[in-house]
Amino acid sequence: MTKISRKSELMPASAIRKLVPFADAAKSSGIKVYHLNVGQPDIKSPECALEAVRQNTLDHVSYSNSAGLIELRKGLVEKYYKKIGIDIDVPELIVTVAGTCPFRLLATRVTKSLCWNRSTRTTTRSLS
Repeated sequence: MTKISRKSELMPASAIRKLVPFADAAKSSGIKVYHLNVGQPDIKSPECALEAVRQNTLDHVSYSNSAGLIELRKGLVEKYYKKIGIDIDVPELIVTVAGTCPFRLLATRVTKSLCWNRSTRTTTRSLS
């Protein structure tokens, strides 16, 4: 059986997840709830993006490269980082879509602690 590290056992639960049952109860009572958590944009999506979704003919949507779209990474290196004097190559640049991923990546690269992966229910040790 996988053993959770002491650090993981002491880590507090997400505050947002603690509030979800209260938000759900309020909504079921007819109260308007304003979600302030990640992934709930408060602005309208651009019409061109919505139209692209309506017109798609894909039978599935695949994940992109975990380091980020190569075109975006190349563009950032060539059109942004070089202009401001930062010497970086495309393989060194990782572009993520959310906050948790880069923080976990950073933590596993700068520490030698155990990391608990909830989705696979495994513990891994950083190699750095």
